[in-house]
Amino acid sequence: MDVLEERIQRDEGGRGIKPLIIPGELELASKAVLGAEVVVILTGFPCLLDRECPTETDGPSGAIAVALAVVRSGKKAVIAVDECNAKVLQAGLSQCKEEITLEVFPPASAWDDAQQKRLAELGGRAGCVVALERAGPGKDGKYYTMRARDMTSLLAPLDRLFDDSYRSSNGFRYTTVGIGDGGNEVGMGKVMSKVVEHIPNGETIACTSAADHLIVASVSNWGGYALAAAVSILSGNRSLLLTSDEETAVVSAVVDAGARDGPTGQEGLFVDGMPLQTSLDVLEDLRTAAAL
Repeated sequence: MDVLEERIQRDEGGRGIKPLIIPGELELASKAVLGAEVVVILTGFPCLLDRECPTETDGPSGAIAVALAVVRSGKKAVIAVDECNAKVLQAGLSQCKEEITLEVFPPASAWDDAQQKRLAELGGRAGCVVALERAGPGKDGKYYTMRARDMTSLLAPLDRLFDDSYRSSNGFRYTTVGIGDGGNEVGMGKVMSKVVEHIPNGETIACTSAADHLIVASVSNWGGYALAAAVSILSGNRSLLLTSDEETAVVSAVVDAGARDGPTGQEGLFVDGMPLQTSLDVLEDLRTAAAL
């Protein structure tokens, strides 16, 4: 597990994530996922605010990697996203043979009792809730990009599933896992003071929503790969981690659906400013380290 964590935490993107890392969280997170019959996965980071499709390429395939590991282990996986991110996730899921449920929610401004009920039903079913590259609220309740641009109008309040008062008032007993790479993602509230201190714009963008277990990664997708690999190790099932061919197919599909590189807005097979091949190299390094 230590080898897997080290591989995804080298900070290739230069964001300054080292102070945010809590050693040992990957193993704890993988045990939580493996112990759940239903895993709900939140994703969606619509940071490309000037585009019709605001979704970035980091997030969708990492969420799908976790979902595939869950389903291949014989459990159920549900991915929850906002309307603005749905097309991209649908495209990625179209490349999967496995049955993965997609739940789509409108932005907070369009929520009513029906949406509240749907979210509560998800919480009631879940044994574990994973947020991977999921935009989280800052101290003012708004959701920000790394450059401190406001994304709030696009987002559904799915992070309520990470709110302790919401969980306790509904009697939910699921475990939460956060996966992020910048400090503004759901789960990063666990290290909020470190985000404020070490990450540019941290005072504004730092997420307040904490996770029980927090996986900090150079790229959030890589955190998803590592979680899937760790679940494979613990389960004894060596076929849970998606292949490089599967990852290439998923990322190609999400790009065709309109997703773009988050930091640059570049079209093509890029994730967090790096060519897809960098992610595939990490995926294969994880496969080798886990002997999968």
